[in-house]
Amino acid sequence: MKRLIYVLVAVLAALMIAPFVLAQATPESPDSDVPTEVNTALAALNARVSMELTLEDLQSYLFTQEVFNDASLGCPVEGQMYAQVVTRGYTVVLTYDNITYDFRIPDGGASAVLCSETPSDPSAVPTAV
Repeated sequence: MKRLIYVLVAVLAALMIAPFVLAQATPESPDSDVPTEVNTALAALNARVSMELTLEDLQSYLFTQEVFNDASLGCPVEGQMYAQVVTRGYTVVLTYDNITYDFRIPDGGASAVLCSETPSDPSAVPTAV
């Protein structure tokens, strides 16, 4: 009985760690080291601002894989119901033209949901002298 418990714990631990290692260790496309989720968020930003931006046009971008408590990916819409299951997903934060866009992407998803759009204070950005 103890052996079965040890095996189950080991399998669960491996399943929880593997996606994080794979997401960081392998590029998503042969031509780029940029994860697919960043490109998905960039495409959503392009649609939002009606431009064809590249990563070089951004002031910054950040990509993190997360485990959320439900299918809202930490960005619930009032009045909408979500499956109450642990859900893997990604947060991609893009900053363009002093506005920070927080996108959420479900694991394996090809679409991004805009969670927030926040103007940043341009005077807070250090400038070169």
